[in-house]
Amino acid sequence: MTNPNLSLRAEQAVIGALLQDPTAREEIAYLKADRFTHPTYREVFAELDNSGAVRAAELPERIADRLKLPGVDATYLRNLAANCPEPADIAVYARMMQETYVRSQLASHVDRIAASAGTVRGADPKLDHLDRLAQALARQAAPSHIEVQLEAAPATYQPTVVEVETTVVVDDRRQREELVLADLLQHGEQVAEVEVWLSPGSFEPGPRREVYEAILAVYAQGEPVNELTVAWELGRHTATVVYANEVEVYQEPAGPAYLAHLMATAVVVGVAMEVGHELFVEDLRTDLAHDASRIGAQAAEGERAESSARQELTQVQNARPAPQHDSSLFQTHGSLQPPPAQPLPDNQPTIRP
Repeated sequence: MTNPNLSLRAEQAVIGALLQDPTAREEIAYLKADRFTHPTYREVFAELDNSGAVRAAELPERIADRLKLPGVDATYLRNLAANCPEPADIAVYARMMQETYVRSQLASHVDRIAASAGTVRGADPKLDHLDRLAQALARQAAPSHIEVQLEAAPATYQPTVVEVETTVVVDDRRQREELVLADLLQHGEQVAEVEVWLSPGSFEPGPRREVYEAILAVYAQGEPVNELTVAWELGRHTATVVYANEVEVYQEPAGPAYLAHLMATAVVVGVAMEVGHELFVEDLRTDLAHDASRIGAQAAEGERAESSARQELTQVQNARPAPQHDSSLFQTHGSLQPPPAQPLPDNQPTIRP
């Protein structure tokens, strides 16, 4: 499901990228003004299309003077430009907007199909089928409140750390996992080297593993790895879940607040490679020790089974009775004698020398 806040951030990123480089409009020529959920951004986008060959430095003043929208002045537009994650990735932000639009269109079909299905179930298989279809579409549709945004121009996105209710015990492993994630988010070009050997299993189940899986998914889609793209990927799958283990309890899953915390974490480029390698080696040693223990246990079990089989065989041999002889043979013949020779027949051929 599309997150309304992330949808606005995608719209702000598109506007900010165009304010920095108006020629980037060619990369998203398919994008229409009605794809923006907020009316302010629809008007700003349309004005950008009408600005012609105006220099990027002059665009904020020109647009603010021509539109005179509440809360939209030159400073506001400059902030949009300054806070664009990466102007070169405008095609990705436009794709996010298209996804939001498609999901909102699905939402309208959900309402229509649900109304056609009615409320009675079991009487008509066709109506039951419509109900199941409406439920399936609803899982992919956007929330209804994402379609209409009537408030004044929303504040430009500013990364802030939002405290997540947690109970934490100092955990060196957790800190190292977070350093890896922070470095990958802040320097996404390293994912290409790390994803080959560092698996999601190296991260504890919960937010950290979710973030790493989202990073891998974004990279596999050929998109840039940054805070917005990873947050968008998380938003596709996130549901309210409680993760608990011996060292921490999370009341919320991974999301924008946790990503903001990772983005605010001070790291040096290359930490993901160095610390990630440490985690990989530790996991490898743990797996090898587990396999060695399992093989040793199997060998010991085999030896015990073999020893038990030998003992059972010895007991069977010791319990076997001695062979018994038929005494009647000795009573009749006194001793065992070879059988008597049989007489030869009379018609034997005469053999001459």
